[in-house]
Amino acid sequence: MSHALATVLHRGRKAASNLMSACLASSRGNALKNGPPHRRKRVTGVRPRTRTRARPGYTLPMRRCLLLLGLIFLLAVGPVVAVDPLLADGVSGAPIAWSNWVGKRGPVAVLVWASWAPGAETVIERWDEISKECRDSGLHPVVVIVQESLADGRAALRPRGVPWIHDRHGALLKQYRVIKVPSILVVSAEGEALARLDPTAEALAVWRRR
Repeated sequence: MSHALATVLHRGRKAASNLMSACLASSRGNALKNGPPHRRKRVTGVRPRTRTRARPGYTLPMRRCLLLLGLIFLLAVGPVVAVDPLLADGVSGAPIAWSNWVGKRGPVAVLVWASWAPGAETVIERWDEISKECRDSGLHPVVVIVQESLADGRAALRPRGVPWIHDRHGALLKQYRVIKVPSILVVSAEGEALARLDPTAEALAVWRRR
């Protein structure tokens, strides 16, 4: 955390604490002022007001203070930045930042695959056919193994010499809302999902002709 951000957060917490103290003091003052006669402060020479019943809920000053506290919190914390999925190279195990990887190679055709998925063996046997159609369509082909250990992924794909990326926890499934495995996901260089297709060369050819 930078020194400037730490200073902003410290000032925000201090301002929030001061506002909360003021709110509590104001709330106590209203309670003493509007509460039952035996709890009011006696003021010499002033006739007590007619007994009133305090309304439940927040008073107007308290609501204003809560609104200010919310604004201070938003200013202190700042905007929320989306986390880039951290993947790994299937062969070397080196970490991969997805946005950088797809930005250099995109558009890409991602075969979302896992050895435990129904029909996975049949799909991977046709990888040469699928990858050729990808290149004919101007797409960079790659296999992404999801929700599977690195050792199991290597055992499944090492004999085939297929380039692949390891996504242990299925981050890309969540990011692109992929619900079918295996399937083909077409992603632009900017990281935008362009198409979700069946894992066949024919489906890629139909998409290319559109």
